[in-house]
Amino acid sequence: MRKEKTVTLNDRGNELTFRIKEMPATRLERWLVKVAGALSATGIFNADIADGLDAQKAIADFLLKGGFSKLGAVTKDYDTVVQPLVDELYSCAEQVVGNASFPLTPDTVDTKIEDIRTLFALQKEILTLHFDFFGNGGSSGSTSPQPRQDSEQRGPRISRRS
Repeated sequence: MRKEKTVTLNDRGNELTFRIKEMPATRLERWLVKVAGALSATGIFNADIADGLDAQKAIADFLLKGGFSKLGAVTKDYDTVVQPLVDELYSCAEQVVGNASFPLTPDTVDTKIEDIRTLFALQKEILTLHFDFFGNGGSSGSTSPQPRQDSEQRGPRISRRS
């Protein structure tokens, strides 16, 4: 079952509730490849990987710490590279009003959210849902050689073959 969470954000005094649903794994993988390409074009991503960081962790850290505003600031192709990535994030969220829900799309975001800080907060919540397995500097549970002792749901396990 895909992860899901509901968040309430203050948008200039209005409480807005959003339900965020996790992307399917293959869609998230394609999304990450696109982000990696955009980051590689900036040179920032290459420096992180050269320092030995895990590629997925480097991408997650970059996005969670600076969001798309950082990526947009270092690429000339915002409309063709960055904006489609941001738009795809919005497809993971829907506004909840009472018992009704309304999908967020690039065309409807501005009718629902007024303050750019609310927009950034929603982007961060979406990214956090997708990259929460990194936690506070940890790695993906899927590559951990140690079995978990707690009752948390385990991620996929990857075994290396020789």
